[in-house]
Amino acid sequence: LEARTEEVFRQLLRDSAIEPNEVTFSLMVQAYKHSWRKAEDVFQRMERRQVRANTVIYSQMISVHSSAKRWQTALSYLASMQEKRFQPNLVTYSSILKGLSRAGLWEEAIRVYERCERELGGSLDSVLLNALLDSLRRAGEWEKALSFARDESRVGMANVDTVNTLLGSCHTVDQSLGVLQFGLGLLLKPDTITYNTIMHKCATKAQWEKCIWVFRHMKQTGVTPDTQTYNTVINAFNKAGQWRRAVAMIAYIKNQGLECDTVTFNSVMSACSKAGEVDTAYFLFSKMESEAISRDEATYSIMISCFGQAQRWQAALAVFQYMHRDQVSANLVIYNSLMDAYGRGRQWALAVGVFDSLAEKSLKPDTFSFSTLINAHCISRKWPQALSAYEAMKAKRIKPMPVTFTPLAHSLSTSQRGYSTGSSGSSSSPEIGRERALALMNDMKAASVQPKIYNLLKRDYQTWGAFDENGRSDFSGDEGSWDERSEFDDDDAEDSSRL
Repeated sequence: LEARTEEVFRQLLRDSAIEPNEVTFSLMVQAYKHSWRKAEDVFQRMERRQVRANTVIYSQMISVHSSAKRWQTALSYLASMQEKRFQPNLVTYSSILKGLSRAGLWEEAIRVYERCERELGGSLDSVLLNALLDSLRRAGEWEKALSFARDESRVGMANVDTVNTLLGSCHTVDQSLGVLQFGLGLLLKPDTITYNTIMHKCATKAQWEKCIWVFRHMKQTGVTPDTQTYNTVINAFNKAGQWRRAVAMIAYIKNQGLECDTVTFNSVMSACSKAGEVDTAYFLFSKMESEAISRDEATYSIMISCFGQAQRWQAALAVFQYMHRDQVSANLVIYNSLMDAYGRGRQWALAVGVFDSLAEKSLKPDTFSFSTLINAHCISRKWPQALSAYEAMKAKRIKPMPVTFTPLAHSLSTSQRGYSTGSSGSSSSPEIGRERALALMNDMKAASVQPKIYNLLKRDYQTWGAFDENGRSDFSGDEGSWDERSEFDDDDAEDSSRL
């Protein structure tokens, strides 16, 4: 369509009997609203033909450049417009504000809005107000956004979109509930977006009780929940560890005449996985197939991780092999989950095989890939291999996470404990071990790891005797899985053929 429009336009320019006017050029600028370079070319052609631009064309050019985050050019068009004594209108200022919002220039947006108030007075509307509030939302300036909306001169312009925009700038659940109260005080009826946004905030903060309160308020005000609403409730249960409530929501959703989707089951399975309810998670995984609900990458990642945490690596592998039946391609997250399952099952060689295969699949290992590989080595007491993996991680300039250092601190401490007691079997000398310990301590400082992890290594580097005969310390280990004594036994492992 764009090519056909340009062809007609060029033909029009070649036809000496027809002289294009401002309407012609306005239509062309509109056709190129997603391409600022082509729009600029049209504007320059218009100037060469001495066709005088009007307010509409200037507003269009401002909108084109604002959408492309070229806010300086947009402001220059506004200045040029006023120099030629064209009065900017609401569309003009709204386009400017949207551009400033995308550029994160909320202070400049406030100045433009106040200038618009002086020039246009009482003719401002909610669209312009919401454009400004959106710039404050993007900047996280919740207090300024709410103060601006509550001003007596502007409160009359507020609508439900104003409330929803303010909700997007809230940092806490209480702030979100305060905005809801503000809207109700203006007799503005909330919509589905309003309630879903508040409930999402409750879910991210693991405040499931408040999420349920908002859900009930939603139904009392006559707003109909949708599938996203129920998925948000499940997510709140998931974040708060309320797996039984999450499972019960599936039947509740069906009783409301709605269909569960992939997101619904993924969220419930995630809640079961975190609670260690492996059988329930796998039941839901199987139920998706029987109910013809598509399983995606997240579904498989959750299920593989769930079996991995239960040290049932063979079951994790069987789920991985199911993927080709669903025509789901494994991504890096899934391979990381499979490596973790192998590592927890003390199958470090299989974990290495998966890691080495990433390059063949054109997948680039990330921080989680290396951390999982390091942890797999440490669980199997392969300290030299763990340190080699960490050094390879550094060589590739991949930034480690705090969890990366937990098994490494344990490996070096246990290694040095062996030297202090005279045990054999280590391939490194004590001096090399000390050098590595010092280098690792410096890396941990740079990564701002929790003090208890750093102190573990520091203490053991100084005393070399803080671990007991089983290689354990008093460290809680909640930053990793290296100190979880595996009860895994090949004879007790679930056979993948049983799945």
